Amino acid sequence: MLIVAHNASPVVGGGEIWLERLLNGLRTRGHQCIAACGSNAVADMMRGTGIEASLVRLGGDAMLTDAVAFARILRKAEPDALLITTFKKMWLGGMAGRLAKIPRIIARTAVSSHRARNFTYTIPIRHFVDVVVANASGVRDPLLESIGTIDPARIITIYDGVPPQVPRITREAYRATLGISASAAVIGSVGRLVPQKRYDRLLHAFARLPPDSHLIVSGEGPQRPALERLSAELGVTSRAHFPGFASCPADALNALDVFVLSSDFEGLSNAMLEAMALGIPVVTTPVSGALDSMESFPDGTRPGVTAAPNPESLSQEIMHLLNDPQLRKKTGAAGSRRVAQRFAFERMLDEWEKLCLPR
Repeated sequence: MLIVAHNASPVVGGGEIWLERLLNGLRTRGHQCIAACGSNAVADMMRGTGIEASLVRLGGDAMLTDAVAFARILRKAEPDALLITTFKKMWLGGMAGRLAKIPRIIARTAVSSHRARNFTYTIPIRHFVDVVVANASGVRDPLLESIGTIDPARIITIYDGVPPQVPRITREAYRATLGISASAAVIGSVGRLVPQKRYDRLLHAFARLPPDSHLIVSGEGPQRPALERLSAELGVTSRAHFPGFASCPADALNALDVFVLSSDFEGLSNAMLEAMALGIPVVTTPVSGALDSMESFPDGTRPGVTAAPNPESLSQEIMHLLNDPQLRKKTGAAGSRRVAQRFAFERMLDEWEKLCLPR
């Protein structure tokens, strides 16, 4: 089976990492995968992992010539399935797929704020794409409600899956690179330094913790200077660490006692799932993916806790975990269990492989 996946992001973020993992996972099962990318940054990342990639830009909704040009590329490639991974490109991407008569056209959304706001969303959902995949129930349900009359089976949920997490260095060794002792209380996160992630909120929560605790936020992005200034204003510069882009997120995650997701909105955070897979307890704001990931098991255990989106609530829940080693251990074990049950990588591949097969 040949799958072409279009991604329009100008930068490499969680969605692009997810797509790379999906395509390489499908390649291990004998399928051919091609990434059609809207930016050189994403195309280069894909090529660096062995995926064939080309530059295919889709402009604004009025750029129908872009859809025609993409259709020519698709006709030549003759894929069995087209995967559109940038929600706002369903209009042009779906149009291109229909013009090229692709047997199976699938769109994906991973952001809870995505809605069918106008005809450039409702027409492709109703007439261009065969199915829309959301990565969490909190993403699917509001989208389905916004569309109106449609077969609910055409808007489905496939949970993201995370591959096994294997740190390259020990927890103690990673901490040592940042001057953090092995016995210190350490919280943190992994992600792009952008406004959506609300790392300013996390810094304010961290400033409320004991003065011997440390914070690690691993990632890069335009908000880095502002976050470093805020660290200085809060008097935590020596304990708030920004080590940059994590080529191996498991190294940074494994150094944490508590993983914190402080975002205003998310679909289903890859970094959170990776932390859970490593047995790291989670404190998260009530983003859409929290409903699916933090749900309690029948025995009452849960992978983490959902806090109100303010520094006071976050710091309170973080301290509750930091002060109770047994609770951290129990909560972390529940996270590993939840990933194995609901967010396993091979399960995700099974569902996507089945979905891409021509009907």
